[in-house]
Formats: sequence, structure tokens, C-alpha cells
Amino acid sequence: MDTELARTFLAVIATGSFVDASQRLHITQSTVSSRIQRLEEQLGTELFVRNKAGTTLTPAGRQFQRHAALLTRTVEQARQEIGIVSGYRATLTIGCRIGLWEGLVLRWLPIFAKLAPDVAVRGITGLEDDLMDALIEGRAQIGVMYTPQSRPGLTVEPLLDARRKFMGGLPMKLPTNSVAGSS
Repeated sequence: MDTELARTFLAVIATGSFVDASQRLHITQSTVSSRIQRLEEQLGTELFVRNKAGTTLTPAGRQFQRHAALLTRTVEQARQEIGIVSGYRATLTIGCRIGLWEGLVLRWLPIFAKLAPDVAVRGITGLEDDLMDALIEGRAQIGVMYTPQSRPGLTVEPLLDARRKFMGGLPMKLPTNSVAGSS
């Protein structure tokens, strides 16, 4: 399915009309109508009740709404995660507890930049469960947290003291004197 169709569908929901959705998306109203028509044809059902006051979702439209949102989020997340910043050979995503960013990770980043100047660094924050999921799903290559869980394919390394730990399973080669552990 074309993600532009799903994005257009969500814009119509957000604005309440094809005209307002066209303005939000910077396309013509006829393009919005065409996209919605193609989407309805692909799904085999009407998604909107159209009238002069605007649009409202049909039961099928309400049901498709969560799928459209998930589809667009997934594609956008994939673009961010696999896209390599121009001028770099790789992107490293570090997941970290918010409380550890300033005191630990931000002080480590300049050292990492000197060791691997051709690697872009992307950061995500979360609680341990979210960070563990990011590591397991491959959305992060390094996790900095207080209480990591031991999982197959991941390496747990103590950082500073027993309360702060570093976890990583890096799919890329980094300089051997970096602090990154690999599985």
C-alpha cells in the first residue's frame, strides 16, 4: 500500500475536510480526492461519509485509522533508523535513560566522535523495558541504563559502578579502543 494514501487519509481525518487536508499537504483538493478514491478501491470499502459540512469516518474508516497511523509511523521510523546521514559511513543509535544522558552519555560523545568521526550518532530515551525492546528489535545498538536484562545476543558491560551499566550488540566495526561491547 502506498503510504501517501495513508498519510492523505490521516490528514483528512485531522482536518475534517478534503479542502483543508489539501492545504495541509500542499496538494490540490482533486489530488486528495483521487488518493482517497484509490485507497477506498484498494480496501474495497468507503472510508468517509462526504457532505457539505465536511467528512466523517465510516465504521470501516474508523477501523482503518489505526492501521494507517501504524503504517505511516512504521515507514517514518524505518527511514530514520536505516538512513545514513550524508558524509558518514554509518549511524549508531544509543538508547539511554534520560537521567544518564547529561551525566554520562553527553560526556562520552566527544570521545566517541574522535574515535569514530565517520559515524553519526542518534539518541533515543526511555525506561529500561523500552530500551531493552529497542536493543532486541535492532532500533538501538547501545543501551545505557541502570538495570539491563541479560538477553541472548546482547552483551552487558558494567559502566562506572554496579548501578550504571552499558549494554550493546553492535552490528558495525568500531575502533578496538572504543567502549562499545559487541556480541
